[in-house]
Amino acid sequence: MSDLWDPFADDDEAEEVEDSVAPPPTGVPSRRALREAEEAVQEEKRHTRSKGLSAVVTVLIVGALGAIGYFVGVPIYHAMTEEKAPLVAEITDYPGPGVGSVEVVVNSGDTGNIIAKTLKDADVVATEKAFLTACSENTGCGAIQPGIYTLKKQMKADDAVTALLDPTNRETVTLTVPEGYRADQVFQLIADKLEVPLSEVEAAASDTVAIGLPPEAEGLVEGWLFPDTYNLSPDSTPASILATMVGQTTRVLDEVGVPGEQRHDVIVLASMVEKETRREEDRSKAARVFLNRIEQGMKLQSDATVVYGVGRFDDNVWTTDEERADDNPYNTYVIDGLPVGAICNPGRAAIEAAFRPADGPWIYMVVVNDDTGEVEFNETAEGHAASLLKYQEWLAAKAAGTLPTETASSETAGAEGADGADGADAGTEEAGTDGAGGDEAGTDEAGTGEAGQ
Repeated sequence: MSDLWDPFADDDEAEEVEDSVAPPPTGVPSRRALREAEEAVQEEKRHTRSKGLSAVVTVLIVGALGAIGYFVGVPIYHAMTEEKAPLVAEITDYPGPGVGSVEVVVNSGDTGNIIAKTLKDADVVATEKAFLTACSENTGCGAIQPGIYTLKKQMKADDAVTALLDPTNRETVTLTVPEGYRADQVFQLIADKLEVPLSEVEAAASDTVAIGLPPEAEGLVEGWLFPDTYNLSPDSTPASILATMVGQTTRVLDEVGVPGEQRHDVIVLASMVEKETRREEDRSKAARVFLNRIEQGMKLQSDATVVYGVGRFDDNVWTTDEERADDNPYNTYVIDGLPVGAICNPGRAAIEAAFRPADGPWIYMVVVNDDTGEVEFNETAEGHAASLLKYQEWLAAKAAGTLPTETASSETAGAEGADGADGADAGTEEAGTDGAGGDEAGTDEAGTGEAGQ
């Protein structure tokens, strides 16, 4: 009997077999009994192995599913949790005071939203919203000027607004146009400042609609480029600068109170006053001289108009017989009344003088001192002749070096006009002419014109 159970060495399996198979009866078993017993044992053995294999397969399947769940489930879990709960909180405003430095550009016409984006892109502020909020809380925010600003990075938005309002943080590019500059001189200034070809500026000036030239200018830009100092923005163009100058002329005319229908003549007369005088006290008198001569039907005979009409802009302040006889619409020795257009760009004082001339009977004027620009005004030919003699004596003393010290040392007294040559022209041109006034005064040898300068 013991040999029959030796194959079941595992105690657990043996116990299971013993529980399921009845022990053999006492005595010697029959062959049939032995066979049945052996078949029962083999069946039980197959059953037991099948259960073991099922258990192993089950464990493997569960393990595989578990592995899949780990490798697929973990990233999904992290993705879900990152969406719902970021690991780092969003920064809405930097604490300041900032680090390093960066240049930012604020262009003309930039809105608050555009400035906010510029600052955010440059990492000056943490968010556009932070800047806009700080701007809305600062009453001066609307005064931010175009320009190039040097700011810190990662600034508190309040501090960024304050920095933009501080002019010391802004790089200012300016363009100064002196009183009495001609349009061609202004064009050159713009070309030099913007570093563009002169032809580009001239082309911009020819588009009178684009630069806002008003109808009363009659298509002539000369006289409408107001002399002033202008702050340029990084996006300034020839057209935008010229438009600003024209706009400034219009504003000054509005402030002075010049009606639209008078603006052309006022600008033309003011340009002549600008060229003919250097001292403040002489401007309104000079305007009156020209207006009185027009009223009396006399030609204005201004050498400043002669030079402009023939297009000669050198240092020679004297005009020739040929130039004074040149038939052009600016030559006031030939035409009656005012020239067709301005001969320079007058400043505010000259405009005010032309619109509000002094009261007086003068029809003659002449410079008697080139160094100071002093002008004498007369209503008679005899008085004009005496002033001419005085000027000749001054010229002789100047040449001989015998001028009084106080006179000789005052070479730059008064305004010299737009540039050296034109400034001198305003004081001396008429001394080189022989217009009707000189004949009337009996001083044709001196060669001075009627109005004088």
